[in-house]
Amino acid sequence: MDQQGWRGLRPKIAGQTAPVGDSRHRIPGPLPGKDWGLCRTAGIRRPNSGEDSALGNRCGHRRHCELPEAAPVRPQATAPDTGHSPLSGVDCDCGIGSVACPHACCIGPLSHSGIFVHCWTTTAMDGSAAELEALVRLENRNFPDEPTTVEVLRYRARERQSFYFAREEAVWSGDCMIGYGSLHRAWWLEQPGRYRIYISVDKDWRRRGIGTRIWQRLLSLAATTERIRWLESGAREDRPDALDFLMARGFEPEDRVEKSELALGGFNPENWQHKRTAPSKGGAAICSLQEAMEQYPDWQQRLWHLEHRLYRDVPSAVSFRPLEFRHWLAQRMDSPGFSPNACWLALNQATGDWIGFTNLLEETGYPRGLDTGFTGVERNWRRKGLATALKLHAIEWALNEGFEYIRTDNGSNNPMYRLNLELGFQPRPAWIGMVCECPG
Repeated sequence: MDQQGWRGLRPKIAGQTAPVGDSRHRIPGPLPGKDWGLCRTAGIRRPNSGEDSALGNRCGHRRHCELPEAAPVRPQATAPDTGHSPLSGVDCDCGIGSVACPHACCIGPLSHSGIFVHCWTTTAMDGSAAELEALVRLENRNFPDEPTTVEVLRYRARERQSFYFAREEAVWSGDCMIGYGSLHRAWWLEQPGRYRIYISVDKDWRRRGIGTRIWQRLLSLAATTERIRWLESGAREDRPDALDFLMARGFEPEDRVEKSELALGGFNPENWQHKRTAPSKGGAAICSLQEAMEQYPDWQQRLWHLEHRLYRDVPSAVSFRPLEFRHWLAQRMDSPGFSPNACWLALNQATGDWIGFTNLLEETGYPRGLDTGFTGVERNWRRKGLATALKLHAIEWALNEGFEYIRTDNGSNNPMYRLNLELGFQPRPAWIGMVCECPG
C-alpha cells in the first residue's frame, strides 16, 4: 500500500532508484539479452536462464522461482527427512523436488550435479508449548552466551500481544524451527507509527533467503491494518551479518546499548561497605520492596509512579510512553523473574517518599545468572551515592543467594554505565539499535 508508506519496504526491482537513508542507490538493471523474472523468496530479480549475473548468483533458485506460490503448510512429523527428484538432479526434503515442489521455498547451494535444495515452510505462530520450545532451541543455538527459557519467551509474547498489534512468523524444516520473526508496535515509546521488527535465522541456514522471506511476510501482514512510519531493530556488534541485513534495507544506527557483566566470584563486598552505608548520612534509607510492602498498603501505586518518573530521565533517542496502571501491574507482576525480595528502594527518611529503585530479575536460561531490571534515582537526590548503595545491596543479596553473575545494559551516554564499570562490571558485545523511516 503505497499510500501507507510501503514503497521503501518493498522488494527492490532492478532499474529502480530506491531510498536508503539519506542517499539514493541505483539498483542494477538486467544484463543485455537476459530474460528476467522475480524471485519471491530472495526479493531480487534474476535471469530466467539460470546463468549467474551480478544479482542472479545471489539467488540459486533457477526455474523454481517462476512457480506460483502455494499456501505454506507446515511439514508434519511423519514427513520424510530426505527425498530425491529425478528432475534436474534436485534433492528436496518434501520428497517432490524443487521444480514441482508446492511449497515454493526450496533453496540451497549449487552442486556439481545440479542444485541441492532444502524445503522449508513459513507459518504463523500460535504460542503453543511445542513452538516456544523450538524457539528456545533456535535462540539458544544462535546466542549460547545469552540463554533464554520457555517461561521468559511466553511472558514476552504475552506482553506484546496483550494490548497492541503483534505478529509472529516461524520457518520450519520438518519439525525444526530454523527461522523466526516478530513485528509489533513499540508501545513503550511516545512516537506514533513506530514498530519493532526482529528476525532470527539458525546460524547454519543463513544466506538462503529465509530472513528475507520472514521480513516480507511480516510487513505484508501489517500493511492491511497498520500505518508504519518507523521501523526499529538492531543486532549485537559481533553480528556483522545481521547489521548488514538491516543496512541493506535502509536502516541506520540510532543508539548503542552497552552490555556488561559482573562475575560475583571476584567481588568483595567489604571493600564497598562505606559506599553501602553512605545514604544514611544524607537523610535516605534503603530497604527491600518486600519490607516496604508491609509498611505501605499502596505500594503498587507508589512503585508505578516512581518508575514512571525515573524512566523520563533515561537517556534515549525517543521518549518513553507511560503505561496505564492496569497494564503496568499486569506486566510487572506477571514477569517470571520478578521477586519483591530482589527489589530495593531508597526512601526519604523525613517524608517517607520513594526516591530510588533497583531490581534484579531471574530471566536467563542459566539458573545462576541475574539481569538488572532498572536502576534510577530522583533528580534532587542524585550525586549522593544512592544509586551505588542500591546496587551494592543488590550485589550483596545475589552473593548470599549463591548467584554467579549479574548482567545489565545501558545506553553508551548513560552515567549508570560508568558506575557499573567502577563496580567491576566487564563489557560484553554491545547492541546497536537501528531505525528506518518509512516514506508515505
